[in-house]
Amino acid sequence: MTAFIAYVMVCCVFSIPIFLRIRKAHRPMVVSTDGTEVLGYPIQTFTGVVNGARSTQTTTVTDTATYLSASDAVIVNRGTHVTRTDSFRLVGQQGERSFSLTGFNVDLWSGQVVTMCHAQRHGKWIPLVLFNHTEQQRYFNDQELFRLASGGSIGFVLYVIFTCLCTLLATGYFALAINRQLKGFRKTGVQPLSDRAWRTAAPLMPRSA
Repeated sequence: MTAFIAYVMVCCVFSIPIFLRIRKAHRPMVVSTDGTEVLGYPIQTFTGVVNGARSTQTTTVTDTATYLSASDAVIVNRGTHVTRTDSFRLVGQQGERSFSLTGFNVDLWSGQVVTMCHAQRHGKWIPLVLFNHTEQQRYFNDQELFRLASGGSIGFVLYVIFTCLCTLLATGYFALAINRQLKGFRKTGVQPLSDRAWRTAAPLMPRSA
């Protein structure tokens, strides 16, 4: 039982960063009234008219081989992942600038008025939101929005998974320990109480002739 308590304490210590992130996640994710920052991260915008736009797709094929132990047969599972990249150029009062977005899946044509918004995180400008004023549409970078809201990255996600696995193991160990305790109580642990009850009940038992 001492080992279990120590294990739970370790899991609690590892959970501290998660609780800190939960506190951060409760902050309202709202852009400042002047539109220059969100959650303390500066925002940079560029507005212009689309002058040329094109989209390209890259397909990644992944093969996973499974070998059967009973024979030499091999089962190959093939998976495909399609990544779309949208490239366009804007011409506006700030000059001209080219953009290349992956994962936005925007539909742009020449002549449309667009505003591209970037947020600065860890010294790097990341695409955040694209406003298509002509079509009155908004396109969001969901992956980066998640990182801004959580303050995390793939490393934090792996950390959460590791902590959850530790918690599941601790819960499983706890359930086994409780089950073992109950079995022991039913088998031998309750015996002193049974003996005491029997000593009290013995005088009341009918005597055989």
